[in-house]
Amino acid sequence: MKLIAKVTLVTGAGDIPPGGEIDVKDKAEAESLIARGFATPVRTASPKAEPKAEDQGEAGLEGEGA
Repeated sequence: MKLIAKVTLVTGAGDIPPGGEIDVKDKAEAESLIARGFATPVRTASPKAEPKAEDQGEAGLEGEGA
């Protein structure tokens, strides 16, 4: 599970500073870090969250050519 560190995490591979990304293979360990407030899960953007091309149509052209 990919996480973003909220605090410096010390690992066998080195230190992960706050804001750094780490991949924790043990799901229980990842959930423990999240529960204790030491990290947050990486959120991936879903296709539904992106604006559709037709929604950007006129709004994106208002300031151009005027």
